[in-house]
Amino acid sequence: MPAPKLCGYGQKRPLSLFMATVAASGDRKSATDNEATRPVVQRETQLGAEHKAARADWRVKSAAWAAEKRKIENNAKIGLEERQERLMGIGPEPVEPIRPLILVADITSDGLTKNMPALQGSLGLFTAEGSMFTGGHAMTDDNRRRTAALLSEAWDGSPIKRVRAGDGVSIFNGRRLAIHIMIQPGGAADFLGSEALLDQGLLSRFLVASPESLAGTRFHRDVPSDVDATIRHYSAHLLRLLEAKPALLPPEYIVNELNPRELPIGKEACSVWIEFHDRIEGLVGAEGPLALIRGFAAKAAENAARIAGVLTIVEDIDAPEIGGEAMRNAMQLMDWYVQELLRLKGAAPVDARIETALNLLKWLKKEGGDVGFSRILTHGPHGLRSKHKAEEALVVLVEHGWVEEISTRPRRLRLTAGAQ
Repeated sequence: MPAPKLCGYGQKRPLSLFMATVAASGDRKSATDNEATRPVVQRETQLGAEHKAARADWRVKSAAWAAEKRKIENNAKIGLEERQERLMGIGPEPVEPIRPLILVADITSDGLTKNMPALQGSLGLFTAEGSMFTGGHAMTDDNRRRTAALLSEAWDGSPIKRVRAGDGVSIFNGRRLAIHIMIQPGGAADFLGSEALLDQGLLSRFLVASPESLAGTRFHRDVPSDVDATIRHYSAHLLRLLEAKPALLPPEYIVNELNPRELPIGKEACSVWIEFHDRIEGLVGAEGPLALIRGFAAKAAENAARIAGVLTIVEDIDAPEIGGEAMRNAMQLMDWYVQELLRLKGAAPVDARIETALNLLKWLKKEGGDVGFSRILTHGPHGLRSKHKAEEALVVLVEHGWVEEISTRPRRLRLTAGAQ
């Protein structure tokens, strides 16, 4: 995929995006993800068939090459110069075909770097079960910072360099990684609130969405023909993009070292981008409205340029530049992500407690009048039928002035006028 050059900086950036969607169990994360990634799965199936044939051919050639190499090495009748000449004559060792993986659901930093020689140059960490990644080996206390550092390098488009005692020195150029993880609220609170990931800067690269649940409103209805046609068009179009031959770094026999062409930001788009950049910059000061998300806001303009690049290439893979309309659309999306993170940050410290307390508040409103504490434990919301959970939720409601205690023995509660 091409790389945009940021206006006025002369720096090229990948179009890769890191995204996280927060949604509860039952909100159809998997169903949505299956539809969105269908063309990718189709492409993986195509690559799998090609890989099977290529691997069979490689095994034969590799065995023949190894046998010829041993024959030359063990030939006692030839001298050094002739041996060198013959070894050079058989050429380099046949390279194992690249694995037909485009999407993975979980990675570790060591696992990714160790397997990079055999992986596609462009990968996606996509999963509807985000806890596989956020709660897995890559995100343990010992590994969290290492994983974050690797992912940040991948987002930046930097060469990935590693020195290991067993594997030696590894340098991987021209690699791209995109991420979309879907997480349940509990896992999201731990992942998005991690001090280690915040300090390292990984979370400032993520575009986070937490849409309101549609549970309770998703009644069956026939799919309109135009909607079905649009989904089919989307799948076919993305499959064509995935089938496009990538540009490679020389020497081109290294088939997973990408060399994306530059995608300039056009004059009109550049003016739009600079205006957005300066507007965001003016809001991130110590007393500014974006001070709470300064790290994220500092990367907002770059993320917007990446989004504009993605919109441009999806529209036309041969587009000569990013136009003004694509950039304006990207600015609108980026403004939404800024507001969404502000909303989530405002609720983050007490997110789980607030959600539980609101469930109790809704139940109290349905009950009406004065309610005994014992009734909450026996007839209240299912998650609040323990004394500890009920007490915790009541503390939140009392602190916010929504509930008052009118009797201690027996213990009874009443909604305040402001909560009615």
